[in-house]
Amino acid sequence: MDYDLARLLPQLDREEIITWLVEMKAGRPAYDFILAAMDGGKLTAFQLRNGLHALFRLRGHASDQEVFDIFVRYSQHPIQIVRSEAVQLGLGLWRFHRQYPLQPLTISHQDTATFRHAVEAGVEPRVADLARDILRVIEL
Repeated sequence: MDYDLARLLPQLDREEIITWLVEMKAGRPAYDFILAAMDGGKLTAFQLRNGLHALFRLRGHASDQEVFDIFVRYSQHPIQIVRSEAVQLGLGLWRFHRQYPLQPLTISHQDTATFRHAVEAGVEPRVADLARDILRVIEL
């Protein structure tokens, strides 16, 4: 079945967090399309935030390390809601791997410093609390 990937971008532009969109059934092409659009620099904050969630949902078509590295990169984003979601998803993925080490996930000192800097730059309060708790465990 062919999917109209161009339909993804308008559907990502909503305040509520998306869970699944029909076009995401395209798998790796949808993943690549969303990532290219995110890196293109023309998406709204909601599209970026929901794009991060879509990549998380589609991570089976990439690797968890690749998706984690994207979250680290977007945790440096200048828009707080994007930065907050990137930190939350990145640290959540790390925590998942710590409990269920199905495939290796490497988190470097630079990655933890990037997350720490994101928290200092400003993230949503619940994300800041989560980040402080998880970063404390990582440092042990």
